[in-house]
Amino acid sequence: MTGNLEAGFHVSAKGTTNTAGRGGLVSDCVIDGNVRDGISIGNTPGPYTVRGNRISGNGRHGYHQSVLGGTENPVAEEIVVESNDIYGNSGDGIRIDRPVRDLFLVGNRIRNNGRQWAPATTGHGSSVRYGETTLVDQRATWPHDGHRGKVLRVGRTIAVVAANDETTLTLAPIRPGSHVAWSGAVPEPASAYELPPSPPVRAGITIDAAVDFATIRGNRVWDNRAPSTQDHGLWITEQGSCVDCRVEDNDFAGNAGPAILLDTPPVGGRWDRNHGDDPD
Repeated sequence: MTGNLEAGFHVSAKGTTNTAGRGGLVSDCVIDGNVRDGISIGNTPGPYTVRGNRISGNGRHGYHQSVLGGTENPVAEEIVVESNDIYGNSGDGIRIDRPVRDLFLVGNRIRNNGRQWAPATTGHGSSVRYGETTLVDQRATWPHDGHRGKVLRVGRTIAVVAANDETTLTLAPIRPGSHVAWSGAVPEPASAYELPPSPPVRAGITIDAAVDFATIRGNRVWDNRAPSTQDHGLWITEQGSCVDCRVEDNDFAGNAGPAILLDTPPVGGRWDRNHGDDPD
């Protein structure tokens, strides 16, 4: 499942049947190089099992429990993400943005994510030129794939960055089968462009919604690349919560910042034998 303009694997209730998949299994797949998420699951009541996959090099998150709008199935149940190799994605390795009950994150290897780390930037003038699927700025010094997944703006025209090297942005086609990346006409040479900032925090596992009765066990979450861009092993945001969860036997050490960041402290449950910071 590679090279898709959205996710490699996507579940939603926004299709022609207005019914999300349920009871599915995604196993032993290579899910790589997609413009947005590797796996995006939303609007389903569950269950779903994602097991034994390589989820790498995607332009946003590796696995994303996503918010897709609508009121269908506000809480997913019994989502299992097990024994996957999740690395090199632009955002978080695993990100939970939608409420889940009885979530299982077990035995995953989550490393070197958060690769979209380049700061906001602008440019214009004689060093800047545009192609149907490229922007070249000879004065730029961009980190490799540090802008991957960002929306590039040139006036009112936009495109999405699929990859970049030091001076060139490679842009994703605007739609399947298109040879052009731009939402409008290809910009004129020297036109001013703008790239937004990267997310301020990028974690191996991010909980940004209500998670109840989860089991998070036996995961190895680290960053061994230079520069290190995965800030934390586990992050519970201000919008997230972890109630009566079992977080045990994980190794969260070796990231760019503290192993665990708790903007919302966990309530109840068990937190035992985790290598790295302890919530207490």
